[in-house]
Amino acid sequence: YTLADVTRIEANNGQLIMEDVPEIPQSVVADLNRYQNVRSAGFQAWTEDGEGIFITTRFGDVSQIHHVGQPGGARTQITFLDEPTGGVSRQPQGSKMIFTMDAGGTRYERQRLAKRLARQNLRVLISGTGSIDPDAAIFKNRNSPILVFVSGQATAKRLAKLKNVADEVIVYGAKSVALGQALGRLRRDWNVKRLLCEGGGVLNFELLRLGFVDELHLTICPRLFGGRDAPTIADGAGFQHLVKAAQLEPIAQRRVGDELFTTWRVRPESR
Repeated sequence: YTLADVTRIEANNGQLIMEDVPEIPQSVVADLNRYQNVRSAGFQAWTEDGEGIFITTRFGDVSQIHHVGQPGGARTQITFLDEPTGGVSRQPQGSKMIFTMDAGGTRYERQRLAKRLARQNLRVLISGTGSIDPDAAIFKNRNSPILVFVSGQATAKRLAKLKNVADEVIVYGAKSVALGQALGRLRRDWNVKRLLCEGGGVLNFELLRLGFVDELHLTICPRLFGGRDAPTIADGAGFQHLVKAAQLEPIAQRRVGDELFTTWRVRPESR
C-alpha cells in the first residue's frame, strides 16, 4: 500500500510544525480579532488639579501618553511619537511633566519582523521560589513570549499565579533553578543562540561559575557609595580562591560623558 501525502505546515519561525492540520479560515481569524486585539492602560500620574490622570496605552504600534480629565471621561492623546513612551513624572505644583521614551525600538522591531521573528525578543525570568509579582510591568507588554523558570521551592499558589500571566512556567531543580537545563530548554525549544542576562548579582555569579558566560558588558560610572552589603556585579558565594576566579580580557570600550561602556571576553580557561 502507499501512504497518502502528508501536508506539512511550519509556523512561528519553524518552532511549530503541523501535519495534516487544516488551515484556519480567514473568516475565523477576523472574528477572533475583536477579542484578541485589546489593549490595557497604565496609570502614570495625577493632573495638577488632582481631578484627572495621565495614562499610557497603545495607539497604533507604540505606547503613547493620554490624558483623562475625569472618572469615566474620554481619553485625549498627548504624544504622537514613533517610539514607545514610558513613565511620566509631573512637576510638583506645576503644569510641566517629563516622560521616558525608547530610542530605536520601532526600527529594531521592524527588522525582526522582516526576518519572520517575533516583534520583540523572547523574555526569560529566573526565580527559585517563584516570588515574581504577577502584576509586574513586564507582563503588561505581550509583544513576545515570556518564560519563567522556577525550582521546586515555588509553592503551588505562586505557580498558579505565574501561569496566568506567563506563556510558560517550567520547574527545573529542587532547591535552585537548574540553569544548565534551562539553557538547554531555550536552545532546544526556542532555538536561542544568544542570551542577554541582566542580573541580578547572584544569577550573574552562578552563570560565571558554571562557565556559561562568554562576554561581560560593564558600565563604569564615577560614583562611589560603598557599604558592607553593597551589591556587586557577581554576588552569591563567590570564588574561594583567586586561581578559580573568572578571568576577563577587555575587547572594547567607549566613553559617553562621564560614563565608560566596556566589553570583556571571559577567557576559555576560566569557563
